[in-house]
Amino acid sequence: MSEHRHAAGLISIPTAREEGLALIATSPCISCSGVLVNSLEFDTPVTTVTSDCRPWNLPLQLGQCSACGFVQSILDDEWRESSQEIYRSYDSYFQSSSKDQLVFSSGVSESRTQVFVNATLEAIDLPAGARVLDFGCGSGNVLRALSRVRPDLRLDGFDLDTRAESTLRCIPNFESLYSEIPPSSGEYHLVVFSHSLEHLERPALTLHQMTKVLAKGGHVAIALPDCSKDPIKLAVADHCSHFSPQSLTLWLKESGLEARTLPAGTASRECLVVALPSSKIGETPSPSRDLWFFDAAAWLQKAVTQLRNASRQPLTGVFGTSISAAWILAQEPQLARFFVDEDSARNRTFHKRVVYNVDSVPKGHRVLVPFAGEHLTSLLDRLRGFRPDVIWSGLHEIGRT
Repeated sequence: MSEHRHAAGLISIPTAREEGLALIATSPCISCSGVLVNSLEFDTPVTTVTSDCRPWNLPLQLGQCSACGFVQSILDDEWRESSQEIYRSYDSYFQSSSKDQLVFSSGVSESRTQVFVNATLEAIDLPAGARVLDFGCGSGNVLRALSRVRPDLRLDGFDLDTRAESTLRCIPNFESLYSEIPPSSGEYHLVVFSHSLEHLERPALTLHQMTKVLAKGGHVAIALPDCSKDPIKLAVADHCSHFSPQSLTLWLKESGLEARTLPAGTASRECLVVALPSSKIGETPSPSRDLWFFDAAAWLQKAVTQLRNASRQPLTGVFGTSISAAWILAQEPQLARFFVDEDSARNRTFHKRVVYNVDSVPKGHRVLVPFAGEHLTSLLDRLRGFRPDVIWSGLHEIGRT
């Protein structure tokens, strides 16, 4: 068996092709620059979804740098035009009337942002009156959560879209909204990237710029999707980069930041880390760094095939009203007859289809649960225990006769 070797480890090309995947050298890496990215080509096209939960007519194009191992979308002209179109009509919380997404663990719900903020504040010691900057602050969920727990903090936000400024100014101790990166002031004790880093075309450069605004001993806190546990997040059309907790920690180390993973991300299938500048730069990537990427991409490829077979089955609903559910709709619009959600704050329709609470799903209907791994297993166990009269199925179970 021939193999493709690079500095980030060993990739088995024949194994990738067995899953309907192939690697083709394409564009420069968005992290290390100047090095060709190996594009992962799918035999069966995979349709994308936007990060604000809309099916999107852009074929998925993923790649991995042959030198540094950085997993990324292929940022060609078509991708940039598509992203601009997405952001022109972007709505972060359209499905919950600007309320934050909930995370369910063993049936108990918590605000996803509050989980991240609480874990961050437990991991670092912020002094009284510390200054915090939220990069990509949107309508202020992170700033609001910080203010709720630590009303002494001085809060600033950065966002290219300033439409939410009046909302932000209602947050206690909010001071300034920037639409340009603040000067290298060394004033901030904490800079937060909550689901913003993955949207950046030059993530390493932006991260480097933001570390310059940190006070001595200041930290960076990052939350972004864990694509190793949630493969559908690889198919978000406006995400530039894709991580597992391990690959994020290694990438931060190569970028001059010493990072710690926060275990609170397990329930929400997120990478949650806190990091601070380090003098150790340029560490050699781990040989195992790329393995999750091929597993996740192969899962997507197989899922598309199974969804096409499942579209012939009657009475099918989809669990959730967020990115994963919208991705199912993007692949097979006729498959999703209705949606199911545990979050009572969500709207009662999703893409013009009814949304049931778990306890109101009609008896005997089939509901697809579009997740993977341990999260899928625990969720299926809980749903089947609560509603045994509903056919709850993972993607690996659908499309069977």
